[in-house]
Amino acid sequence: MTIHATALTRALTPPDQQPIWRWAESAVVLSSRQGTSFPGPYRTKLTPYVRGIFDALQDPTIQTVTVEKGAQTGLTLLAYVWLCWIIDVEPGPTLMVYPNENLARDRSRDVVQPLIEDSPVVSRQLTGRRDDWTKLAYRMKRCTVNWVGANSPANLASRPMRYLIEDETDKYPTQTKTEAAAVSLAEQRTKTFWNRKILRISTPTTEDGIIHKSFLEGDQRRYFVPCHACGAMQFLKWQQVKFDSDAPLNQAAAGAHYECEACGAEWDDVQKNAAVQQGIWQTTSDKSPGHASFHLPSICAPWVTFADLVMKFLPKKAYPNELQDFINSELGEPFIRESVRVKDSFFAEREGQYKIEQRFTDAPLYAKKYAGQDAAMFIGVDVQKECLVVCARLFAVNGDSGLYDRRLLGSFSELQEYAIGLQAYAVGIDCGYRTQEVYENALQYQFVPCKGSGYRIPAVWEQAYRNIYEGTRKQKDGITVGVITHDPNQLKDQLHDRMSGKSPFVWLIPRGLSADPDYTMQMSAEQSVNGKWVPIKEGMANHYWDAEVLCLLMATMYGYNSYIKREEEQDGDAPGR
Repeated sequence: MTIHATALTRALTPPDQQPIWRWAESAVVLSSRQGTSFPGPYRTKLTPYVRGIFDALQDPTIQTVTVEKGAQTGLTLLAYVWLCWIIDVEPGPTLMVYPNENLARDRSRDVVQPLIEDSPVVSRQLTGRRDDWTKLAYRMKRCTVNWVGANSPANLASRPMRYLIEDETDKYPTQTKTEAAAVSLAEQRTKTFWNRKILRISTPTTEDGIIHKSFLEGDQRRYFVPCHACGAMQFLKWQQVKFDSDAPLNQAAAGAHYECEACGAEWDDVQKNAAVQQGIWQTTSDKSPGHASFHLPSICAPWVTFADLVMKFLPKKAYPNELQDFINSELGEPFIRESVRVKDSFFAEREGQYKIEQRFTDAPLYAKKYAGQDAAMFIGVDVQKECLVVCARLFAVNGDSGLYDRRLLGSFSELQEYAIGLQAYAVGIDCGYRTQEVYENALQYQFVPCKGSGYRIPAVWEQAYRNIYEGTRKQKDGITVGVITHDPNQLKDQLHDRMSGKSPFVWLIPRGLSADPDYTMQMSAEQSVNGKWVPIKEGMANHYWDAEVLCLLMATMYGYNSYIKREEEQDGDAPGR
């Protein structure tokens, strides 16, 4: 048969119509290189709920599939398995979108490339040419796969793509500096394909997060399972997990069970897992028939027990930031928080019995309490066009703190002299403005450059190295600086709780500072709406507020933002102490 005849035969032959999940069980192999707990041929028996999602991805009447999920459900792997199917069975240009290019590169290198290489059927589609197999671009025999960061408008708005996989969407920047939101830019690239397919998958954050809004736009499918006692179909809810919240943590977890909504029968973990094996996806809305949206909490995963959930929930329920992580990661649900503001009364209530430029631990009223206790001075700096807005706050190792001073400085060299004079433990400086200048001075003076994230960071902060001359002729010099990306909303929540007295930690300002409108107005210039801190009024200065946030960030990074003692720590010290 000639090459042309072979090509014509292939073009006229319908694609393999067996279910994707059946193909995957015969073609995909998991290995220890991918960090899986279940090496060997891919199997859906443990996670039968993936089959319905695979079926939606194969349904020609559905263009968009949204998966709002809890952690540890096996659904992230589903996206990579679908990519393998695309490469082998129904090839087409594919775009993988992640919050940033570094994360895209890591996932490609550490998970997907080993998955393709270790699966004999899929690896046959490799060309064998090194240049065709890079971290961010695959040229396979019959298709291409490109990996991009959602913060790169140029990459999102270029070549057309038939398949679009958007992973961890709630970490995407909501809008690029000069163009539309990342999701819109990426989806524009699929419009030239009548048979396009979009998979959007993420754990949620808040009600206005990308994944939850997308779930509501679809047909809102939930995984219904039967009760072993009465047969009533229901989707698993955290509210039906019953335990004694007043008992010690271990006892509460040991007694945890599920209660049927219909008959009240108790389910143990074995009965829950058996029910999941018999589950089916059902739509709960008639919206957008071409958009299948799925919600799956971690409770459905066979390796997640009721005791696990209780052990995670009880220590976190009193802490809004940690409770949000539980609701997002375990329940797969958005976190809903009422609007909160910094009240004027907070400042008078938090005035301490010490004066400005005095370490509060030296004041007579507090000296005995903090005698012999480690304390460290942290400086937060908000960079403005003509000055540096500075707050210096002393933190005791138990988490209590007192503002030492706030002032304006004219230069980075002045800041260095000021920090040396105070014997500051660390100086956190915002690098969102005058960025290259901040990087250069951070290297020279050992400041810590910090940048607020547009997405939630469970651990509050993370570090990455940046070329200080990126985008300039000096970029080739390769000089890098460690930049801290932090979650400003979590830190501002903590700061508000300390100012309001809801936190167990002492948070003080010097005597008389509550009468300083410059400080108090800037400290109350923002409000939290649905978990995000936003200006109360456009143009209101909030520089001291931002500087105080960076003080708290530095204390968190260096172990001075402690947690109070919890039930499971009754016989030992709390973390960070």
